[in-house]
Amino acid sequence: MNLQYTTLRLHAPLYYVPDPALEPFCFPGGEELALAFELDSETGQSIEPGEERYLAEPLWLGKAAEAAEAGAAETAAMPGIPGGFCIPRGVYFFSQIRELPGRDEWIRFAIEVQKEGLWRRNRLGGRLYLRAVYEDGAAAQIFRECL
Repeated sequence: MNLQYTTLRLHAPLYYVPDPALEPFCFPGGEELALAFELDSETGQSIEPGEERYLAEPLWLGKAAEAAEAGAAETAAMPGIPGGFCIPRGVYFFSQIRELPGRDEWIRFAIEVQKEGLWRRNRLGGRLYLRAVYEDGAAAQIFRECL
């Protein structure tokens, strides 16, 4: 993968609501979706993490919430929206590609982001977000929290 990386300062949270019809790594066209994962400290800080156990079950999976639903909540759980989630405002090591990969490609993409972030001596947190967006075509984004 020929990836470009940046440190992204997210000034406002990105809100999501659960949808029981969604499945991890299956992104139907046209809807903004996101998944969150918690990486254990060994895996999340390894320069060569194993692909076979890199991303287990997501902490959450949701579709973009309407601004009116999101309100002004600033936490991972959104008051007033049962089961709602967000990518919190903060600093992230970030990369994107102009396609929506399958599960194995998402994992390789996330590992490349981690390796580059660690190589650049970023202090990466254990939370990882995958996001599918549609702006002039599909794009896959990875947000890795920076401490």
